[in-house]
Amino acid sequence: MYLPQLIIVTPPGDIDFGMFGYLQDENQVIASSKESLEGLIVSKKENIILEKNKTYKLVANWKAVEKNAPTIRLNSNGGNFGLANDKVFSITANNGAKIKDLSLKLPTRAGYTFKAWTMDIAGKIQVNQDKVLSYNEILDIYAQWEINKVDKFNVRYDGNGSTSGSVPIDNNKYLKDDTVKVLDNGSLRREKHSFKGWSTNSNSSGVSYKNGDSFSIKNDVVLYAVWEKDSSGGGDKPDPKPDPEKPRPVNPDPDKPGTKDSKGREYGTVIEPKVEYELNKKDHYAYIKGYKDETAKPNGYITREEVAVVFYRLMEPEYRSEIETVSHTFTDLDKDRWSEKAIATLSKGEVLKGYTDGSFKPTNNMTRGEVAKAITRFADVKVLETEFPDIIGHWAEDYINTAGNEGWIKGYNDGTFKPNELLTRAEFVTMMNSLLDRKVKKVNALQGMKTFRDLPEEWYYEQMIEAINGHNYDVNRLTDGTEKWTELVETEFPD
Repeated sequence: MYLPQLIIVTPPGDIDFGMFGYLQDENQVIASSKESLEGLIVSKKENIILEKNKTYKLVANWKAVEKNAPTIRLNSNGGNFGLANDKVFSITANNGAKIKDLSLKLPTRAGYTFKAWTMDIAGKIQVNQDKVLSYNEILDIYAQWEINKVDKFNVRYDGNGSTSGSVPIDNNKYLKDDTVKVLDNGSLRREKHSFKGWSTNSNSSGVSYKNGDSFSIKNDVVLYAVWEKDSSGGGDKPDPKPDPEKPRPVNPDPDKPGTKDSKGREYGTVIEPKVEYELNKKDHYAYIKGYKDETAKPNGYITREEVAVVFYRLMEPEYRSEIETVSHTFTDLDKDRWSEKAIATLSKGEVLKGYTDGSFKPTNNMTRGEVAKAITRFADVKVLETEFPDIIGHWAEDYINTAGNEGWIKGYNDGTFKPNELLTRAEFVTMMNSLLDRKVKKVNALQGMKTFRDLPEEWYYEQMIEAINGHNYDVNRLTDGTEKWTELVETEFPD
């Protein structure tokens, strides 16, 4: 007696075929399809009891397995593939291909930027780019997104010489192409002037708008008040004093005919004696304070009183205290004006004088040539060689050449100096920093330094922060000649 024997006959096959049916144990056979077993039909899941002393033959029945190309299903995860309902996009690949070799269509999503594909919707499992794809494989991968940083733009209003009232304030944050409605000037006034609208340039050469106009915003905008001088000489407040804003010849040239006073001197000529004091170059005081609206107006034009106040602040303290006064004879300098002490003190020290008509004209802007003359009075030599072609024969030629030789001023990229152009506050600060040998790189300034909302990181940014912030510094200069700040210092000037 012997145990039953089972002989399994398998026809030729390969990995592309699968056999249905198997031997569960020595006494049972379970077939998953109809098979021949000694004349008996073994149906699916049918149990056959094998008898002892008998031989059985089980013939395998083969069925071809379907071979489908690998499929990758791209899930847009909140986006789409062109239409709102196209949330999933399927692509087929060749057997054996790697994911990194495939071109995967990218979805889009409003307000977001595509970041990466991941194996899970939460974005925690990265896709293995070297994964080899095989037949019948279905792989789901999910898009991951990064929210876009939305640029928001501001509209700021500038009184541009206003003497009373409040500058309009627009607190809105605008998206690109939003519509902006120009605000009314309200109570904003300028003495002896009429309000004419707003301009994107402080000298009224930019785009002009009236109250209530609308425009499409593309970036940050500053709207400057446009003023027109009253022809009657009147204004908000009648003033019997000479008009401090009265036009005068720009860069009066002694060689040209013009209005002269009783002594034969051309109107507008400034009486400036030799300077007998030095500026304080050792202490790096803050000599620019900015305006009450928290702006520095780097592109605004510097005025005579602003220049006077800067020189006053930078004078050697001992000498300043000796000549400090508020007494003066200028007909257009009101008592308690913010610049009165500085102008009066510099006049007493014969550092600055006024005009031959008895005025000082504190609000008049200064040209590049006029400021070059002011700062060259601190030079030891006069240079006569002309560096800039557009100053030949100009009344300030010698002063400009001297300042250029000292390295205090620079011209424009086209090689000119433009002596008759009005000087901006940023240009003036750059000249003063050169005169004082003060220069810093942003990286060597200090956290917590003061800045202003209208100081973008333009060419003048480092020049302005040097002038705005009082600070101590390492006396050993860096290799590029710039300084490294060590401490911010609050400076209280007696003005």
